[in-house]
Amino acid sequence: MEPMPSRRRPSEKNASESLASGGRRPRSGALSGDAGLLRSVRPALIVGIVLASISAVLLAVVLGLDAFTAGVYSMGGKDISDPTEEAAALRDQYAGAKAAAIVGLVLGGLAVVGSVVALYLTRGRVADDDEGGLSFDELAGS
Repeated sequence: MEPMPSRRRPSEKNASESLASGGRRPRSGALSGDAGLLRSVRPALIVGIVLASISAVLLAVVLGLDAFTAGVYSMGGKDISDPTEEAAALRDQYAGAKAAAIVGLVLGGLAVVGSVVALYLTRGRVADDDEGGLSFDELAGS
């Protein structure tokens, strides 16, 4: 039985071993801020997706409730667009929730678009940081 090779951290590899095993080296034109940018861009992408999704669901629920309220109000023979105080109160009942959902959608969309653009512009400039993870070859013991 052959002994298992010693496990070394990726930072201990020399450049030729790193390139031979498929590792990537940062390009010479890489900016020092790219690594910090990538650390904050990925979480911003996730937050943007979550924020936009929650805002879309909230907006759909609020619009559904608003339509239901208008439908129930009009069953009594009244019109929701009447100039009465009661109709105006019903029209404005969900205005805050609608505005918050729209703002959330816009902010989430901006975060997603900004993150995607930043990831696209910095692709290949900084070596992927696998946080000391093992490659397939290291796991297989070859």
